[in-house]
Amino acid sequence: EDIDNLPTDRSHPLMLGDVMKSQKGTFGVSGQDVVAGLLEKRQAFANVKHQLRLVLQGMWFDRIVCVFIIVSVVMSASCNPVGCWPLPKEVVYVSEVVFTGIFSIEFILKVVAFGVWSGPDAYFRRYLNVLDCLVLAAFWFSVLNIGDAQGIQSLRLIRIIRLFVRVEAFARVRASYEGLCAAKGEIVAVIMLLILILLPFIGFSMQLFGGLYNDCNDPMAAGIEDCMGVFLAAPKGVSQDSDLLVLFNRQWDKPMSNFDSFQEAMFSGYLLFLNNGWPNLIDSAMAVTEAGKASVPLSRPELGLPFVIFQLAANVMIAQLIISVVITSLRQANGSAFQTEDQKSWISTVRVVDSKFRQFKKDQLSRGWAGRVAKQSWFFHATNCVIMTN
Repeated sequence: EDIDNLPTDRSHPLMLGDVMKSQKGTFGVSGQDVVAGLLEKRQAFANVKHQLRLVLQGMWFDRIVCVFIIVSVVMSASCNPVGCWPLPKEVVYVSEVVFTGIFSIEFILKVVAFGVWSGPDAYFRRYLNVLDCLVLAAFWFSVLNIGDAQGIQSLRLIRIIRLFVRVEAFARVRASYEGLCAAKGEIVAVIMLLILILLPFIGFSMQLFGGLYNDCNDPMAAGIEDCMGVFLAAPKGVSQDSDLLVLFNRQWDKPMSNFDSFQEAMFSGYLLFLNNGWPNLIDSAMAVTEAGKASVPLSRPELGLPFVIFQLAANVMIAQLIISVVITSLRQANGSAFQTEDQKSWISTVRVVDSKFRQFKKDQLSRGWAGRVAKQSWFFHATNCVIMTN
């Protein structure tokens, strides 16, 4: 069961040769020699496994594997369903085979060194190794071309996950990763705050701009009644003063970013938060007139105020808050790295007092059936659902 603790001394009373000799008396010294030879081989194999573990657990081994992963991803990225560039398809395929062989050897060495399942350090007892094995299976599917071609192209992208498995190979990257994991609660809280700001803005914008972003592609049309037939205009990218004119069909349509439905309004709010295309949204808002009528630039400049407020609240404050949370988490995991001992003692006292005060308020609220209902978690979630639905 435990190779490292097996006896290697031939005179040990638990040697199998001695037991066989005491029971039957026919094996003699030769039986001891056979068993001792087997034990020596097992001990040698255990030594090899120990050295192999030291190599596989070394930081340089993980870094070399990371380099192989990055190179393999770059090689795969040079190919798409249409073709390969700048390398020929044959070269990319050969590199696929080579890297798949390298990663397969790594898998075999780890299974030999750590075992499959038995033991605390067994290969499949770590979920990251299970993920690593699935990625290796995707490598083989890609090399053997099992399945449809589009699916194989998608499987090649799975190998980038191995870099996340190997995050422990680089100390600074590991520290950043651990810092982000430590700040996940704060990041989720900031995202919830963003949603609480986004939802009222979306509801307000749907009431204010729903159905008013529609316009005709002919700037001479006054409304939806005139937006029929064809008109002459310069092609896109050509100056309007050019003599080159093309015949277009008039169309009454809306831009991609609008507030006609909840899904489209969510998408527009997401673009606003990313600061992507928000000048077009605010220009369209300040140009609305009424339903069925063409927009007039800067006819309603006051309607741009909600976008400015949202930009200040969401894009500036929330975005900077997220950045500050991430940076703080990278510097300190528990928030006490830059505090003196007196400050830490004072903060601990404040937390204790605050906890006692909150408990006192809860005890006050718990008097009567209304307080008991208000303390239930289902009442809290049901109230939030009603607010969100409204």
